[in-house]
Amino acid sequence: MIKSAEELALMAESGRLLASVFGLIDQMDLIGMSTLEVNDRVERFIREDLKSRPASLGQYG
Repeated sequence: MIKSAEELALMAESGRLLASVFGLIDQMDLIGMSTLEVNDRVERFIREDLKSRPASLGQYG
C-alpha cells in the first residue's frame, strides 16, 4: 500500500508524539508506582502537555 504525503506526515507526527511519551516514561521514577498511577500520569501528559487524545483509551471496555 502506497501512502500519500499527507498520510506520511500524520504518521511522522504520531511517531514524534509517541517518542515524547516514551521520553516521559524514561524520566519517571517508576519504583513504588502502581500501573494505575503510571497510566494516569501518561494520560495527563498526552491530554494536557501534548494536547492529544490517547488512541487506545477505552479500547478494551
